[in-house]
Amino acid sequence: VMHGDYRLDNLLFDVRGESNVFILDWGTVAYAPGARDISYFIGASLDAAQRKEHEADLVRVYYDTLSSFPVGGYSWKECWRDYRRFCFQGFFTGVAAPMMVERSDRADQLFLAMVRNYSEQIATLGGFSFWE
Repeated sequence: VMHGDYRLDNLLFDVRGESNVFILDWGTVAYAPGARDISYFIGASLDAAQRKEHEADLVRVYYDTLSSFPVGGYSWKECWRDYRRFCFQGFFTGVAAPMMVERSDRADQLFLAMVRNYSEQIATLGGFSFWE
């Protein structure tokens, strides 16, 4: 199950110091590979410098956690490929979503940042190599 809009704006953290995280906005849920959400999350949540510094470690934590469940047959190489392949999801959202929501300064800034971050993510990760 893919959330579809998995980013920091859609997470609530427990202020009591518990490790609970509550995920909001399930309006774009779909059946899709989980790597789409992790690629979307990292691309939306970190600027280019932070992403480059931490993304491999973050994707590895995702993969290691996923591997602790009986998913079977999904290698690290496949996970990293899928993470790179799905970085277009955020770019498409950043371009298409502004046409479907009410315009505001905050929304304009959000979507512009998304397009910038995902464009950098696509370029850095060689996203277009999957289209050859």
